[in-house]
Amino acid sequence: MSLINIDHLSPQANAVLRAANASDSTLLITGSTGTGKSHLAYELHKHSRRGASARWNKINLATLSENLIESELFGHERGAFTGADAKRLGKLELCNGGTIFLDEIGELPVRLQAKLLDFIQYKKICPVGSNREISIDVRIIAATNKNLEAAVKRGEFRADLFHRLNVFQIWMPDLALNPRAVLVFAKEFLEKQNEKLEKHTRGFSKEVEVIFRLHTWPGNIRELENVIEFATAME
Repeated sequence: MSLINIDHLSPQANAVLRAANASDSTLLITGSTGTGKSHLAYELHKHSRRGASARWNKINLATLSENLIESELFGHERGAFTGADAKRLGKLELCNGGTIFLDEIGELPVRLQAKLLDFIQYKKICPVGSNREISIDVRIIAATNKNLEAAVKRGEFRADLFHRLNVFQIWMPDLALNPRAVLVFAKEFLEKQNEKLEKHTRGFSKEVEVIFRLHTWPGNIRELENVIEFATAME
Protein backbone atom coordinates (compact mmCIF):
# COMPACT_ATOMS: atom_id res chain seq x y z
CA MET A 1 0.00 0.00 0.00
CA SER A 2 1.44 3.38 -1.02
CA LEU A 3 1.03 6.36 1.27
CA ILE A 4 -1.89 8.52 0.22
CA ASN A 5 -1.81 12.29 0.66
CA ILE A 6 -4.45 14.41 -1.06
CA ASP A 7 -2.90 17.87 -1.43
CA HIS A 8 -6.08 19.88 -1.16
CA LEU A 9 -7.34 18.17 2.00
CA SER A 10 -6.34 18.98 5.56
CA PRO A 11 -3.72 16.92 7.46
CA GLN A 12 -6.54 15.61 9.66
CA ALA A 13 -8.54 14.44 6.64
CA ASN A 14 -5.47 12.76 5.13
CA ALA A 15 -4.83 10.97 8.42
CA VAL A 16 -8.38 9.60 8.30
CA LEU A 17 -7.88 8.45 4.70
CA ARG A 18 -4.64 6.66 5.53
CA ALA A 19 -6.26 4.89 8.47
CA ALA A 20 -9.22 3.87 6.32
CA ASN A 21 -6.96 2.48 3.62
CA ALA A 22 -4.76 0.63 6.07
CA SER A 23 -7.78 -1.19 7.49
CA ASP A 24 -9.55 -1.61 4.14
CA SER A 25 -12.74 -0.45 5.88
CA THR A 26 -15.85 0.95 4.26
CA LEU A 27 -15.69 4.69 3.74
CA LEU A 28 -18.43 7.28 3.26
CA ILE A 29 -17.60 10.40 1.26
CA THR A 30 -20.03 13.29 1.65
CA GLY A 31 -20.28 16.67 -0.04
CA SER A 32 -22.14 18.66 -2.67
CA THR A 33 -22.44 17.50 -6.26
CA GLY A 34 -19.25 18.04 -8.21
CA THR A 35 -16.83 18.36 -5.29
CA GLY A 36 -14.62 15.46 -6.40
CA LYS A 37 -16.05 12.50 -4.51
CA SER A 38 -15.47 10.11 -7.43
CA HIS A 39 -11.95 11.42 -7.89
CA LEU A 40 -11.15 10.84 -4.21
CA ALA A 41 -12.64 7.34 -4.26
CA TYR A 42 -10.41 6.33 -7.17
CA GLU A 43 -7.31 7.80 -5.52
CA LEU A 44 -8.09 5.76 -2.41
CA HIS A 45 -8.44 2.64 -4.51
CA LYS A 46 -5.10 3.21 -6.24
CA HIS A 47 -3.31 3.67 -2.91
CA SER A 48 -5.06 0.84 -1.05
CA ARG A 49 -3.51 -2.50 -0.18
CA ARG A 50 -5.37 -3.94 -3.18
CA GLY A 51 -3.34 -1.69 -5.47
CA ALA A 52 -4.08 0.23 -8.65
CA SER A 53 -4.05 -2.99 -10.70
CA ALA A 54 -6.96 -4.46 -8.69
CA ARG A 55 -10.44 -4.30 -10.15
CA TRP A 56 -12.35 -1.04 -9.87
CA ASN A 57 -15.98 -0.33 -10.62
CA LYS A 58 -18.31 2.61 -10.16
CA ILE A 59 -22.12 2.62 -10.08
CA ASN A 60 -24.20 5.79 -9.94
CA LEU A 61 -27.30 4.58 -8.14
CA ALA A 62 -29.26 7.73 -9.00
CA THR A 63 -29.32 6.76 -12.68
CA LEU A 64 -30.85 3.29 -12.26
CA SER A 65 -34.30 1.93 -11.43
CA GLU A 66 -34.71 -0.37 -8.41
CA ASN A 67 -34.78 -3.55 -10.55
CA LEU A 68 -31.72 -2.47 -12.50
CA ILE A 69 -29.80 -1.61 -9.34
CA GLU A 70 -30.36 -5.10 -7.92
CA SER A 71 -29.29 -6.77 -11.16
CA GLU A 72 -26.30 -4.44 -11.61
CA LEU A 73 -25.02 -5.07 -8.11
CA PHE A 74 -25.84 -8.72 -7.51
CA GLY A 75 -26.32 -10.18 -10.99
CA HIS A 76 -29.15 -12.42 -12.14
CA GLU A 77 -29.88 -15.86 -13.50
CA ARG A 78 -31.40 -16.49 -16.88
CA GLY A 79 -35.20 -16.19 -16.66
CA ALA A 80 -35.08 -14.38 -13.31
CA PHE A 81 -37.40 -11.71 -14.70
CA THR A 82 -38.87 -10.57 -18.00
CA GLY A 83 -36.03 -9.75 -20.37
CA ALA A 84 -33.41 -11.77 -18.49
CA ASP A 85 -32.50 -13.86 -21.52
CA ALA A 86 -29.07 -14.78 -20.21
CA LYS A 87 -27.20 -15.10 -16.95
CA ARG A 88 -25.42 -11.92 -15.93
CA LEU A 89 -22.70 -11.35 -13.35
CA GLY A 90 -23.23 -8.37 -11.06
CA LYS A 91 -20.71 -5.59 -10.49
CA LEU A 92 -19.86 -6.94 -7.03
CA GLU A 93 -18.84 -10.31 -8.44
CA LEU A 94 -17.01 -8.73 -11.37
CA CYS A 95 -15.13 -6.56 -8.91
CA ASN A 96 -13.97 -9.46 -6.72
CA GLY A 97 -10.63 -8.60 -5.13
CA GLY A 98 -11.01 -4.89 -5.86
CA THR A 99 -13.02 -1.83 -4.93
CA ILE A 100 -16.54 -0.79 -5.86
CA PHE A 101 -17.64 2.82 -5.62
CA LEU A 102 -21.34 3.31 -4.91
CA ASP A 103 -22.10 6.88 -5.90
CA GLU A 104 -25.31 8.52 -4.64
CA ILE A 105 -25.82 5.81 -2.01
CA GLY A 106 -28.70 7.84 -0.58
CA GLU A 107 -30.77 6.85 -3.64
CA LEU A 108 -30.60 3.13 -2.82
CA PRO A 109 -34.16 1.79 -2.22
CA VAL A 110 -34.86 0.57 1.32
CA ARG A 111 -35.42 -3.04 0.17
CA LEU A 112 -31.97 -3.15 -1.41
CA GLN A 113 -30.39 -1.42 1.57
CA ALA A 114 -31.04 -4.61 3.55
CA LYS A 115 -29.44 -6.73 0.82
CA LEU A 116 -26.38 -4.49 0.66
CA LEU A 117 -26.09 -4.60 4.45
CA ASP A 118 -26.06 -8.41 4.33
CA PHE A 119 -23.26 -8.31 1.78
CA ILE A 120 -21.14 -5.93 3.87
CA GLN A 121 -21.62 -8.12 6.95
CA TYR A 122 -21.12 -11.55 5.41
CA LYS A 123 -19.28 -10.86 2.12
CA LYS A 124 -21.71 -13.07 0.24
CA ILE A 125 -24.19 -12.34 -2.53
CA CYS A 126 -27.19 -14.18 -3.95
CA PRO A 127 -27.95 -13.27 -7.59
CA VAL A 128 -31.54 -12.45 -8.53
CA GLY A 129 -33.43 -15.67 -9.31
CA SER A 130 -30.86 -17.88 -7.58
CA ASN A 131 -30.56 -19.60 -4.20
CA ARG A 132 -26.79 -19.99 -4.39
CA GLU A 133 -24.48 -17.85 -2.29
CA ILE A 134 -21.18 -16.57 -3.64
CA SER A 135 -18.37 -15.40 -1.37
CA ILE A 136 -16.77 -12.17 -2.59
CA ASP A 137 -13.98 -9.95 -1.32
CA VAL A 138 -14.82 -6.39 -2.35
CA ARG A 139 -14.13 -3.14 -0.58
CA ILE A 140 -16.98 -0.60 -0.63
CA ILE A 141 -16.56 3.14 -0.87
CA ALA A 142 -19.84 5.07 -0.93
CA ALA A 143 -20.67 8.70 -1.58
CA THR A 144 -23.67 10.97 -1.24
CA ASN A 145 -24.69 14.60 -1.44
CA LYS A 146 -27.54 13.91 0.98
CA ASN A 147 -27.65 14.16 4.75
CA LEU A 148 -27.95 10.45 5.55
CA GLU A 149 -28.40 11.03 9.28
CA ALA A 150 -31.50 13.11 8.50
CA ALA A 151 -32.65 10.40 6.07
CA VAL A 152 -32.29 7.82 8.86
CA LYS A 153 -34.52 9.91 11.14
CA ARG A 154 -37.14 10.14 8.37
CA GLY A 155 -37.06 6.38 7.87
CA GLU A 156 -35.66 6.71 4.35
CA PHE A 157 -32.30 5.10 5.10
CA ARG A 158 -31.51 2.18 7.38
CA ALA A 159 -29.60 3.17 10.52
CA ASP A 160 -27.64 -0.11 10.56
CA LEU A 161 -26.49 0.36 6.95
CA PHE A 162 -25.53 3.97 7.64
CA HIS A 163 -23.31 2.90 10.53
CA ARG A 164 -21.76 0.12 8.43
CA LEU A 165 -20.89 2.58 5.66
CA ASN A 166 -19.82 5.30 8.06
CA VAL A 167 -16.87 3.51 9.68
CA PHE A 168 -14.78 6.33 8.23
CA GLN A 169 -16.24 9.54 6.79
CA ILE A 170 -14.70 12.31 4.73
CA TRP A 171 -16.47 15.55 3.85
CA MET A 172 -15.51 17.15 0.54
CA PRO A 173 -15.93 20.93 0.80
CA ASP A 174 -17.18 23.08 -2.07
CA LEU A 175 -14.40 24.74 -4.07
CA ALA A 176 -15.49 28.12 -2.69
CA LEU A 177 -14.57 26.85 0.78
CA ASN A 178 -11.33 25.23 -0.33
CA PRO A 179 -9.45 27.59 -2.68
CA ARG A 180 -6.29 25.50 -2.35
CA ALA A 181 -8.07 22.72 -4.22
CA VAL A 182 -8.80 24.91 -7.23
CA LEU A 183 -5.24 25.01 -8.55
CA VAL A 184 -4.62 21.36 -7.67
CA PHE A 185 -7.52 20.27 -9.85
CA ALA A 186 -6.86 22.95 -12.49
CA LYS A 187 -3.33 21.65 -13.06
CA GLU A 188 -4.58 18.08 -13.23
CA PHE A 189 -7.25 19.00 -15.77
CA LEU A 190 -4.71 21.00 -17.79
CA GLU A 191 -2.44 17.96 -18.07
CA LYS A 192 -5.42 15.89 -19.17
CA GLN A 193 -6.43 18.39 -21.86
CA ASN A 194 -2.84 18.84 -23.06
CA GLU A 195 -2.62 15.12 -23.66
CA LYS A 196 -6.05 14.96 -25.27
CA LEU A 197 -5.50 17.95 -27.58
CA GLU A 198 -1.76 17.36 -28.10
CA LYS A 199 -0.92 20.78 -26.71
CA HIS A 200 1.86 21.98 -24.41
CA THR A 201 0.27 24.67 -22.25
CA ARG A 202 2.59 24.91 -19.26
CA GLY A 203 0.44 26.53 -16.60
CA PHE A 204 -1.54 29.57 -15.52
CA SER A 205 -0.60 33.20 -15.19
CA LYS A 206 -0.68 34.81 -11.75
CA GLU A 207 -3.71 36.84 -12.85
CA VAL A 208 -5.62 33.69 -13.77
CA GLU A 209 -4.67 32.05 -10.48
CA VAL A 210 -6.13 35.02 -8.60
CA ILE A 211 -9.34 34.85 -10.65
CA PHE A 212 -9.60 31.12 -9.96
CA ARG A 213 -9.23 31.67 -6.22
CA LEU A 214 -11.81 34.46 -6.10
CA HIS A 215 -14.46 32.79 -8.23
CA THR A 216 -17.21 31.04 -6.23
CA TRP A 217 -17.40 28.01 -8.56
CA PRO A 218 -21.12 27.21 -8.13
CA GLY A 219 -20.63 24.16 -10.35
CA ASN A 220 -17.64 23.02 -8.29
CA ILE A 221 -15.10 20.73 -9.96
CA ARG A 222 -17.27 20.04 -13.00
CA GLU A 223 -17.42 23.75 -13.77
CA LEU A 224 -13.65 24.07 -13.32
CA GLU A 225 -12.98 21.14 -15.65
CA ASN A 226 -15.20 22.68 -18.33
CA VAL A 227 -13.38 26.01 -18.00
CA ILE A 228 -9.98 24.33 -18.40
CA GLU A 229 -11.18 22.31 -21.40
CA PHE A 230 -12.41 25.47 -23.13
CA ALA A 231 -9.30 27.50 -22.28
CA THR A 232 -6.91 24.78 -23.45
CA ALA A 233 -8.78 24.39 -26.73
CA MET A 234 -8.68 28.16 -27.31
CA GLU A 235 -5.02 28.63 -26.30
